[in-house]
Amino acid sequence: MARDVGGTHRVGPEALARFRSEQLKRRIATLVVLLGPDTGLRIPIDTPELVIGRSSEADWVLHDHEISRRHLALESDPVRGRYRLRDLGSTNGTRVNLEAISEVDLKHGDKIFFGSSVLRFGFEDEIDSEHASELQRIVFTDDLTGLVVWRHFRQRLATQLQRASETGTSLALLMMDLDGLKGVNDRHGHAAGASVIAEAGRMIGAHVVGRGEACRFGGDEYVARLDGFDLDAGCAEADLLCAAIRAHPWRYEGHDLSISISIGVATHPESADNLDALCRAADEALYRAKAKGRDCVSR
Repeated sequence: MARDVGGTHRVGPEALARFRSEQLKRRIATLVVLLGPDTGLRIPIDTPELVIGRSSEADWVLHDHEISRRHLALESDPVRGRYRLRDLGSTNGTRVNLEAISEVDLKHGDKIFFGSSVLRFGFEDEIDSEHASELQRIVFTDDLTGLVVWRHFRQRLATQLQRASETGTSLALLMMDLDGLKGVNDRHGHAAGASVIAEAGRMIGAHVVGRGEACRFGGDEYVARLDGFDLDAGCAEADLLCAAIRAHPWRYEGHDLSISISIGVATHPESADNLDALCRAADEALYRAKAKGRDCVSR
């Protein structure tokens, strides 16, 4: 092994070459959204063909209304190190490094322009990948509850709502507000309130996992999506969640707490046929639940 004059070990050229070779073998091809509605999203390229567009027909859906339903495809051959980008006859076209293309082989650092979005193509090693995953977690996850943030939830809700419209299936939206949190904050402090918000978020997330997704809407409010649930099924699940919150042994530093939850339920297509109308319908149902005395479900 080579040494410098002072006796400190240096990496010799053969060892450095082996290290670089191993890093290349482990490199991961990725697309990262630099600009657009999905800024920060990281897309690993791990299939022979990856279609990107604004429709649920695509493998990755971007929430950019200026792109086509199936806008472009990326064909990958990692053994040969070839990644070829094809425009799929999109309405507004695709540019790579500002040059209009029909198809082109991508190089590390190339920037892809389509609609209002800009993506960067490149390779990551394992450390880069772990770092990027952590950054994505920070951007898209609420630290207190572990649920996704509202912006990301809304984007996924829009995608699932479009899929439900295309397939003729139902989707339930649950708007929720904790009851009794102000009293907890007043008597035991905001640290106690934060503890309740975090625990309730974990319970809500666990209740919908595998069937939808939940997020913290703000403060002590939450919203959850249940895929394939009509109004009756959505209300039945909301009743189960309401009962679970009520029965939970809420305690903070030896003090028993009184916590419940009010839930409003709206569904596609029964209550509304678009995202904004569905959110309004669920919010109005939540107000009806509060008006009935809280700790209940309303539709």
